Amino acid sequence: MMEKLLEPQIAKSFRSKVAFDANPDKCWEWKSGKDQDRYGIFSFKIKRDASGRRQISIRAHRAAYFIEYGTFEVQLRVCHHCDNPSCVNPRHLFLGTDASNKADSVRKKRHTFGDRHGRIKILDGDIAEVKRMYAEGLSQKAIASQLGVGQTTIHNILSGVGRRHLFEAVKG
Repeated sequence: MMEKLLEPQIAKSFRSKVAFDANPDKCWEWKSGKDQDRYGIFSFKIKRDASGRRQISIRAHRAAYFIEYGTFEVQLRVCHHCDNPSCVNPRHLFLGTDASNKADSVRKKRHTFGDRHGRIKILDGDIAEVKRMYAEGLSQKAIASQLGVGQTTIHNILSGVGRRHLFEAVKG
């Protein structure tokens, strides 16, 4: 199926959906449909058999990588150096595993943590208050009850397991 991307008419169709920048180091934006995560979606039809054609959809940056480099292991991720999900510039793309993609996100501070996490109940700025309450003799269970969180959340904050980004900032 991926080999079909190398067919001239399919590659031409792909390129017609890209806003190329004259500067090859800039992002090339996908102009066509996108998914909920803002990744471009490239759809094309392949001849299935005598019964007709079959539509294939693939994320546009994966198609761009394949068109440019010809192959890659399908279990690998096609990751962005530029962190722009709608970019299809092959110079901005690299192969990686789930783990290396996550590590890249963490290194660039793009992952959700602390106050940026959608389900956070205790803001980063309130951590000092949790520590003050504990230092004044309140139990972890009492603090948790007062703040409407589980005791494990308080334990993790006090032990440095939770909110590692705050403790790393203090270390240097």
